Amino acid sequence: MGIVVDPEKKIFIGAQKSTGVAEASYAPGKYWGNRSHEFLRFRNNIH
Repeated sequence: MGIVVDPEKKIFIGAQKSTGVAEASYAPGKYWGNRSHEFLRFRNNIH
């Protein structure tokens, strides 16, 4: 699981085995960009 911090640059924060918690890219051609992924949006329903 990761948290997208910049969708335009395709950057997310996630827990990586090699670097611990760090930014990574899911852009095409990058390690995570070459794998399948799914994006879900959190919605706060508190009134």
